[in-house]
Amino acid sequence: MVSEQFFPGKGAPIRGDSLVRVQWVMARALEIGEWERSMTHQSLIPYLREEVAEFAEAVEQWETAGAEDELLAELSDVLLQVLFHAELARRRGAFDLSDVAAAFEGKMRSRAPYLFGDGVDIVPEAEQVRLWQEGKEREKAQKKAQRPRE
Repeated sequence: MVSEQFFPGKGAPIRGDSLVRVQWVMARALEIGEWERSMTHQSLIPYLREEVAEFAEAVEQWETAGAEDELLAELSDVLLQVLFHAELARRRGAFDLSDVAAAFEGKMRSRAPYLFGDGVDIVPEAEQVRLWQEGKEREKAQKKAQRPRE
């Protein structure tokens, strides 16, 4: 049975089982794959750059030719990179994919608070830009305040 969660205010389902499966696949790859076991965040950078560039090309193809399959394939390659880095971090006890998702949600709550309310009206772009910038400034100030003084 597919587990479902819902976006606030929209009721759109998220099929969570596939995310659990891909985390398992990535963990398994790092358990038994010699190449995967040899990788580090640093050594994965060229692959990350390559996959992001290929995704950008797929977006351009999609905009001109509607190449949905290519867009999906390349986006899954970007997801592979996210999963790989999250699994490396999990193995050293730093954070895992759930922490990455929580960081994303926290960032969106700070920069796009209208997403978490009950409003259904379209938010004007100027308001979105203003809130995004305010959120970024708050985050920078918080990071600065948390740094140890020299």
